[in-house]
Amino acid sequence: MKKILLIAFLTLVSILINSSIAQSLYFCEGVDKDGNAITPTNSFTISAKGGYLYFLVDLGYEIGTDEVYYEIYRVDSKGKEIYDKTIYKEVDPKSKKFAHQIMFTTPGKYNIYVYKGDGIYLTSNSLRINQK
Repeated sequence: MKKILLIAFLTLVSILINSSIAQSLYFCEGVDKDGNAITPTNSFTISAKGGYLYFLVDLGYEIGTDEVYYEIYRVDSKGKEIYDKTIYKEVDPKSKKFAHQIMFTTPGKYNIYVYKGDGIYLTSNSLRINQK
């Protein structure tokens, strides 16, 4: 009986530790040499010709794959997601953090979803793009 309780306890602790590792998606103007976001924000202003920003993903563990993709959805005035595009990018399988520069040309609210190349969901966040 004690052995079963010990196994159950260790399983519970393992689950709690693994669930405490939070994957995050940040939007920022750049990434420093240590992989940290420079001027992180969820709202950017672009010119009429468009503008670039960085997607910075912080997993807290090695990604273990060489490709990720970002699914980008515009959000209409009623809150409905409208598919915009999918962007595929290469990553170092040993990376715990990775960043990609992405261009936006249309103002609006966006929901961004990040997946491993094999379709496993990693993280998501919302972004507002304003135009000058």
